[in-house]
Amino acid sequence: MSNHHPHKNSTILLVILIAYVMMPIIGMSVNVALPAIGKSLSSNPVELGWISISLLLSIAVFAVTFLLSLYLQYAKGFSPQRAGLFLVSQPLFQAVLSPLAGRLVDRVKPHFLSLIGMASATSGMLLFAFITVHTHPLVILAGLFLVGAGWAFFISTNMNDAIGSVDKKYYGTTSGMIVTIRQIGMMSSIALAMLTFSLFMGRVQVTPEHLDLFLKSVKMAFGLLTVLCFSGLLSLGFRGKIKN
Repeated sequence: MSNHHPHKNSTILLVILIAYVMMPIIGMSVNVALPAIGKSLSSNPVELGWISISLLLSIAVFAVTFLLSLYLQYAKGFSPQRAGLFLVSQPLFQAVLSPLAGRLVDRVKPHFLSLIGMASATSGMLLFAFITVHTHPLVILAGLFLVGAGWAFFISTNMNDAIGSVDKKYYGTTSGMIVTIRQIGMMSSIALAMLTFSLFMGRVQVTPEHLDLFLKSVKMAFGLLTVLCFSGLLSLGFRGKIKN
């Protein structure tokens, strides 16, 4: 019985940490416009909502490759080369769909495309949250397609709407802010994944004897990342209602 208490405490700690990080981000994303950060933008309102939602998606999505790489090697027996080739499919899907998303930005409401992208990414993350050692590789491939498509559709509209909300003289500052936010999200995503492994596995090495513990850690990490992605989806929905 005592072996289960650390996992319960770890779960509670992770949920509290995620809630602490999410609340101010969601608070920014629901607002239509907020004063921009920095003196150069102090007199100009910028759509920080798009930027904060981009942060949520970056945190949720970036660790996918890291987690699935370990899963494919330890749970499915893939070699590092085979796992790498398999995971290349996500950026490939993104690269193929990004031009299509870019063309649709001028024809369809950006908010609608962003919702499609976030919903697609959330669906893919939800698939990963339920993976087991018996999950078929095609299911993983389907999840990678959904996440790649979601990223392609959201990022195209995200950049277009954020840049379009400021004057020309602020284009450089705003685009730099977006890139910085994404980098922060990427680092936070890996940090969250590593924290999950640290809390659930400690210093235990991934071996066949500890495979169940490893899978629990992976599923918990994907579960928390799915919550972040779904939070971004809800924020987009609320922003749409406010604008209407």
